[in-house]
Amino acid sequence: MTLSNAKIILHCGAPKTGSTSLQHFFRDHEALLNKNAIHYPHRFFSRRDVDPLHRAFVRSRRRRDQAEAIESARERLRAFFQDPATKKVLISNESLLGEPFVFGSDAFFPAAATALPALQEIFTGYDVHVRFFIRSQAGYIPSYYVQHVRRGGACSFKAFVDALDLGDLSWTRIVGSIKQAFGADKVRVYDHQALLDRPQETVNDMLGAFVDNELPRFDPRSYRMNQSVGGLALEATRLVNGLLAKAPSASPYQKGV
Repeated sequence: MTLSNAKIILHCGAPKTGSTSLQHFFRDHEALLNKNAIHYPHRFFSRRDVDPLHRAFVRSRRRRDQAEAIESARERLRAFFQDPATKKVLISNESLLGEPFVFGSDAFFPAAATALPALQEIFTGYDVHVRFFIRSQAGYIPSYYVQHVRRGGACSFKAFVDALDLGDLSWTRIVGSIKQAFGADKVRVYDHQALLDRPQETVNDMLGAFVDNELPRFDPRSYRMNQSVGGLALEATRLVNGLLAKAPSASPYQKGV
């Protein structure tokens, strides 16, 4: 098949907007996706089940590895579409634009300026449809801070917020960059709250154009795969991380935002 007829469904974010729940939902109904000529490359780090395509995405954000990573990703995509049963590839990766908050930078999604041009090269010639999830900043920042602590961060929430450029916390800029890269008519944006309040309607709108069969029921309560810990547990974890951060071998991430 020609590249222009090969569809990429790109569920690209953002972290803490239900991505893990959707990824497990896609995996549980992989047979239905396959029936609709959709290939779904896995990304489950805890199960050590990560398709090489996702690792190539990470390398493509590093300038020294970019050319090799882009070619590696394109080769992987070509391999998927060599299967006559595959007409579409569903890629779900909430870190395609990098992390929203990075130690040493006060910008929102600081790696996006490098990531998006690389993704454009990777998907050149393909029919790309982007599905991007956002979340109100009032809920997003605390939720991501909890993830920061769970990953080894030791700073307080106040220090976390003080390190950010609050004036740059705009989804408008990020979504605008995605639309500029792939075309406004190819990008749909969803609110995380809609996934909780109207889960079936949201998933149907997200994938309905690419399947001939009715999608299975999506119940977010059954896919709570990445829940945040409570206040006391969070504080205890942060204090332990603080002690570990004093070790000579501690990474920069463990020392701050």
